[in-house]
Amino acid sequence: MWKCILGKRKIGKSIYVEKIIKKREGTVLYITTLPELKKYENTIQTHKMRRPDSWAVIDLFKMSIEDILSFPYHNYANIMLDNFSYYLLYNLYFNEWGYISLIETDICRIIDNISIDAKMMVYFVDTPIDLKMLDKYGQQVVFCLYNHIFKCSSTIEWFEREEVQIPLSLNETKKIFYIF
Repeated sequence: MWKCILGKRKIGKSIYVEKIIKKREGTVLYITTLPELKKYENTIQTHKMRRPDSWAVIDLFKMSIEDILSFPYHNYANIMLDNFSYYLLYNLYFNEWGYISLIETDICRIIDNISIDAKMMVYFVDTPIDLKMLDKYGQQVVFCLYNHIFKCSSTIEWFEREEVQIPLSLNETKKIFYIF
């Protein structure tokens, strides 16, 4: 099952989800998506310090396409995918479009396979995406992947602060998640 927790940057979404996961039974996989750039050093370090040593961690920026697609996600009861938009937009903006188009269908297949595993809980934590920085093709890729994630999610919430999460419909999600 997928649960989306969406909201503005730096308001505590990751901390909130980490607290939920710490209360759950089973193994944990934390998927990091920030590029190791100077401007993200503090954020990366802060997130590392909060994570228990027992959690497995993979960094999408340090994995090949083949490794991402063949990773044994089903070995984990709880998965936290933290800000996939960083990874996606970085690759769309700085790499050739072919990189994402090569794996777009495969990522949707991974999402589908994980979605049918009732024993697994995936927490998808992300922020709205500014589509103005992308051309039409990039926008289509973002729409395709994120709409697929949203459709596979059992719950989508807008996070304001730890005590305020607003349930969203699919249409409401699309209206607030994509910035034009």
